[in-house]
This record gives sequence, C-alpha cells and structure tokens, in this order.
Amino acid sequence: MRKDQVRAIGEQFSLPPTDLSRAVLKSIALGKPDLIDVLPTPLRDRVADIRAGYEQKMRALGDDIRPRNLVYYHLIKEMYPGFNWVETGSQVQIETYFRGFKPNLLSYLLGLVPQEQIATTARMAALAGQGLNMSLIEQCTAVFQNQGVCPLADEELLRLQRWIEKGQRGEPLSIVSPVCPDYSAAPGESRKFRFTFESVGTGAGLACLRLFQSLTALRNLFGETLQLPNIEHHVLVGDFEAFSEQNCQRVGLSPGDFVDRLRTSCGTISMQAPAPVAVGLFTDCIGGRPGWEREYEEMKRRFAAEEFGPLEGNPLFRDIAEARKPLYRSWFDAADAPDSFFEQLVVAQGVEYSAMGKVIAEKFENPLVIGADHHRMAPFYNFAADIPVVYLDRNYD
Repeated sequence: MRKDQVRAIGEQFSLPPTDLSRAVLKSIALGKPDLIDVLPTPLRDRVADIRAGYEQKMRALGDDIRPRNLVYYHLIKEMYPGFNWVETGSQVQIETYFRGFKPNLLSYLLGLVPQEQIATTARMAALAGQGLNMSLIEQCTAVFQNQGVCPLADEELLRLQRWIEKGQRGEPLSIVSPVCPDYSAAPGESRKFRFTFESVGTGAGLACLRLFQSLTALRNLFGETLQLPNIEHHVLVGDFEAFSEQNCQRVGLSPGDFVDRLRTSCGTISMQAPAPVAVGLFTDCIGGRPGWEREYEEMKRRFAAEEFGPLEGNPLFRDIAEARKPLYRSWFDAADAPDSFFEQLVVAQGVEYSAMGKVIAEKFENPLVIGADHHRMAPFYNFAADIPVVYLDRNYD
C-alpha cells in the first residue's frame, strides 16, 4: 500500500503517527509518561489507562518479558480478540491488518481501529474496509478450508456475504449444484480419477459424489452455524450434454437413451444424498431441449459479439484451456491438437456455463452455486448474471 493511502486512512480514523506512538509507549515503559501532555486532551485519560494496564500486566508477566512491546500486545489482545502475532525466536511479527496495512500499537491501545475491520491478511483487511463482515466470513472459511473449497476471489466473498445476509433477514435461499453425467472413469494420476468418456452410467457421477463428501458439513454451516433455516438445495444433472452429436457418438447412445440414463441417475442421486436435495435435469427448469437451445444460441450470439471480451487471445480462455487440457485430450481424443483447438473448446463450454448462470439467476430465488467440477469454469457463471459461486476441489484429473 502506498504511503499516501496509509496517510489518508490515518487521517480518516484520527490514528496517531508512528513516531508519536513509539515515543509514548517508550515513555510508559520507562515509567516517564511525560509525553502524555503532547496528546489531544480527549486522549490523555485513555493513555493514563494504558499506563495503568501496562504496569498491571508487567506485574503479572514478570520484569524479564521480551520483547519490550509484548506487554502491549497482550493489552491489545484483550481489547481486540482478532489481534495476533507470531514469535520466532527473539523476533515478533504482528499478523493483523486494517484496511490493508498494520496500524501502530498506540492506534489499537487508544481504541481507534474499528474492531470489525481487522483481519489476518492485508487482502482481507482491505475487504473489511469495503464492508466484508470478517466474523461471518471467518466462520465460512474455517469450514471451507476443511472441506477443500477452492479459494474465493474478492468479489465472490462479497457475493457470498450478501447471500448469507439475505437468509439472515428471513429471505428464502436456493443452492444450485449442476453436476456432470455419470461418465465412465478410471484411476487418475494427479487425482483419484480420470474420465475415459467411453460410456454413461446411471450412478451419481464423480462431481456429484464429490459434492456429497462435503454436503453435510456445508449444510451444517449454513443451517446451524449461520442460522439460515430456509434453504432449498437443487442438484441438476447436465442433460444438455446429451444434445451434442459428438458426445452421443463417443458414448454410443442416442440422445434419447442418453437422457433416459440421466433420469435414472437422478433417482440414484436422491437415494445417495446425505442431506435432502431436490434432483432433476438441468433443462427441466426451462422447458427441456427447446428452452436450452434458445438460451444457448442467445448466449453464443453474445459471445460472438465479444460482449464478454475477445474470443481470440483472451488470457482467461487461454489459462483455462491450459488447465483443462488433460480432460479435453481424453474427452475429444485430441492428444496432438493445437492450443487453438483447446481454447475453442473453452469458449464453447464457456457459453454453456454462462447460459447456466443466467438460467439459475432467473429461475431460482437467491441462488448460490456450489460446484464440484473444474473450478476454473467458475467465472463463466457470472458473465451474464450476478450470483455467488463456491467450488469444491475436484476428484478427477
């Protein structure tokens, strides 16, 4: 953060300059609080309280405490439970930020730093300054880290918070989890599985099974910890993949037989779900294949018009293509295809994901997407919508 930005924040919150902080705290530690007189009158009594607290804490901790400022850290910790530091040998590193920087100790001791805006990283502290509720998000991230949720971008954290706050106000919420068909798979290399795409079964499918591994913990987080009682969770199988002639040829099924297997998968998902979910085919909510094709063609037109950025040389598409090459090579039997081929596939799938995001935003009340396929596809959900998206790490290459 630039010095002028830090200075502006300090002025906004009336934080004392660092040289004054050092001088005042040093004088208290030496038992010579003569510098109190240079402070504004309203702060003098508070500094006297700091001195009394310092002396009391010194008696409790002992005279040999090192480093010298450790006493102040303990005083601040009593005022700010979120204030933390790390001791490595004789060195102490403060691990707490406010608006993206570390205020001086006197700013904390005077109670000038807003309690709800401190965080353990500069990034999170900056977001707190934009209105991120740190207590709420920390409850989520504790569960997310344990369950393998992919890190959320800044805007996704803010979207998630808005979704939770709607539920806390009593509004009904939806969770929508689009999942892949039950494509055949084999043991993977970097992950547990890899798709072979030789057939389509009638099981839950890899993405859905990954969702189920974390479903109970996530639902407990939302329902019990965050007190969001009115949530309906929809698991929707991506039946539009049966509308691709190439996909049907690959798995040796007609579109009708492909969809029939997916409907059987819906029953399997319902039986295997560790928590109540409403299960269906994705296109059922828009009138089946005709509705999907309308949505897809309209989104394809918007992509072609470069409403969401250039189609060629787009760094987002290029990065996603690179990340998904192992999957695409297996899916399309394209081991020797040029990079442009994979980028075109990303665009085609990006159209699908963007259409899904638009449909979800329009058809479900206050939706949150929880995905378990490839997390790099997450940005597409918000190309034509504004909905929170949370992704679990996938279980396939």
